[in-house]
Amino acid sequence: MVNIDWESGRALGVRFAAVGHNVFFGGRDPTKAPQAAAALAGHDAQAGTIDEAIQYASILVWTARERDPAKVCKDVRGLAGKIIIDLNNRDFQNEVMNDNTNFFDVSTGEKLAANLPDSYIVKAFNTIPMEALDTSADKLRQANAQIFLAGGPPDARRQVEDLAGELGFASMDLGEGKTAMRIADALGDAVRFVMIEGKKGGRANIAINTLPAPDLNSTGGRQSSSYH
Repeated sequence: MVNIDWESGRALGVRFAAVGHNVFFGGRDPTKAPQAAAALAGHDAQAGTIDEAIQYASILVWTARERDPAKVCKDVRGLAGKIIIDLNNRDFQNEVMNDNTNFFDVSTGEKLAANLPDSYIVKAFNTIPMEALDTSADKLRQANAQIFLAGGPPDARRQVEDLAGELGFASMDLGEGKTAMRIADALGDAVRFVMIEGKKGGRANIAINTLPAPDLNSTGGRQSSSYH
């Protein structure tokens, strides 16, 4: 696993190292955040430049808000064929809280994928706060903590789902394509709105649950329709 800058990347890397994965933290200045993260993670985690991290890993966690990897990496060819977990969200104050924002416009994941056509971009972990990554897997399972997966292909999503499961998160697979990526983006915006504007704080989580089967038989039931 590789994490590129930013505290959520650091937190994911620490947790992945704790459950037995080989982790390499890459950053623009390897003597600062990457070294500090590797020291915190222990378990022989390594630190270095972003390009060294890219060469090391088969799965990367992309935490840079920059959507054009050529502005972050010296050689993007090393990203070809690799799974890239994109956990980024839109800028909350300048984009989400902007009255002109189109929430189902091109998603952040689509923009990254457009610049990396030979990589496998999976949107994930963008609906959970950093605090959830500092919570034991058992407690997360008890709370039915969930993440959402979007992007593709299916095998890449399954690998990310397996990683999330090791940390205690159930996964809701939205599938691949533009609609799935845009819904995942909007869910990240929604949960942060609830956290900040709804004052639910950093432990709020969006999850899909199955309600009990109807047992009253008092409302006439669902009628056949072409609308859903």
